[in-house]
Amino acid sequence: ALAAILEILGPGAELLPATPPEPPVPRTNLIAALPGGITYLRAGVFDDTVFQQIRDLPEAETGLILDLRCPGGDLDTARASQFASLFAPPKAALFSLVDAAGGEIEAFTQRPDAIQRREMTVLLVDAGTSPTAETLAAVIRFHHRQNCLVIGETTPGRTARYESVALGSAQLRYVKTGIRLPDGTDLFKIGLIPDIAVAASPAQRNTVLQLTDDETLTAYLTEKEKPVLNEAALMAGTNPELPALLRRAESGESPAENPSPQDPVLRQALDFLTARAFLRSESEEE
Repeated sequence: ALAAILEILGPGAELLPATPPEPPVPRTNLIAALPGGITYLRAGVFDDTVFQQIRDLPEAETGLILDLRCPGGDLDTARASQFASLFAPPKAALFSLVDAAGGEIEAFTQRPDAIQRREMTVLLVDAGTSPTAETLAAVIRFHHRQNCLVIGETTPGRTARYESVALGSAQLRYVKTGIRLPDGTDLFKIGLIPDIAVAASPAQRNTVLQLTDDETLTAYLTEKEKPVLNEAALMAGTNPELPALLRRAESGESPAENPSPQDPVLRQALDFLTARAFLRSESEEE
């Protein structure tokens, strides 16, 4: 009987424990100027403060990296349309809220208080991207296609609003409404597929995000070069590997064996923007 109910309710219907899981820990909003004229923005929480920050942020010379890998709560269509308006042409259609049968309930268009950003934008996404951020990323890519690149992992495809009903000791959750892009695309259960796939474990991602809540990003973008015994060291009569070997002998552990955690997704975004800027400068000089 339960299987029949789930089939009738359609994709997204599922049985969940009566006690909901703990909500994800919100990440800190972060804006950082990175080398080479690149601006990094982490939207840990979508609110009016962050909206104002993005709206008033000068256009980045080389490009903007918008990190949308932070988990969040349920789909917030008002916030998704508010932030998407920053990357869409004036009065452009952003997305529609549709019912289970595909009928349009509400259409969202570009807000007049938003100023369209035009610089190259790289979106960082993964399986932890929130429904609101998923919707935002899809709209940005739709309207900003010539100047947008998505890097990371396929998003979870949770661009929907759910309703729940008690069912004994559990809860039956089903999709009430979903999101549809102007061209008819529905990301539910499909997700946003990145242009460049870069895998990073949840533990790796969470570690770097947590460490950079209060610290600089640059320490987690490059690996420290390991000292090696080379010809120059031999000529100088030194052994740069010796200090690490002595520390290992004393503690049983070498700092070189425990490097700082790296963020390969962000690193890929930086490499892309840097290479793009170089090629554009070379082309202009010819």
